[in-house]
Amino acid sequence: MGTTRERYEEVRSGLRSAVALEAEGEAGVIEGLLVIDRDRLWAVDGYASTLHFAEMEFGIHPKRTRDLLRVGRAL
Repeated sequence: MGTTRERYEEVRSGLRSAVALEAEGEAGVIEGLLVIDRDRLWAVDGYASTLHFAEMEFGIHPKRTRDLLRVGRAL
């Protein structure tokens, strides 16, 4: 194990990579939810809404889905 500075740089670099991947993943989720919502694709499997679809299919809390849709629509 290296110095404290080396350890810090290693952990910081790993966190930077993880945050970038998370942002990329979130962008994909937003894009998919926007399509599901816009085209009302949630109804194909009998869901009542995009919120219902996201919660049942992916475990995304309805408030989080609303927030993601709001962000996507604002872009």
